[in-house]
Amino acid sequence: MEVISGTDRPLDIRKKRQRYLEAGILLWELYPDEHVIDVYAPGQPLATYGVGSTIPVEVIKDLRVEVAKLFR
Repeated sequence: MEVISGTDRPLDIRKKRQRYLEAGILLWELYPDEHVIDVYAPGQPLATYGVGSTIPVEVIKDLRVEVAKLFR
């Protein structure tokens, strides 16, 4: 999980994201100002979750993450 702040440069974010994706790593980008999480999973399209959503985590059987709890 990467927490993206307002001072992070978009180019730096994209470069880091690309390295994770090329390595086949599950990546969550957490945007605290927007209360949104973008999930990049290998072989899957981008999924965006907001407060009120629950993120299914397929890596760990039956694990679910309530987005609102991450922004308390």
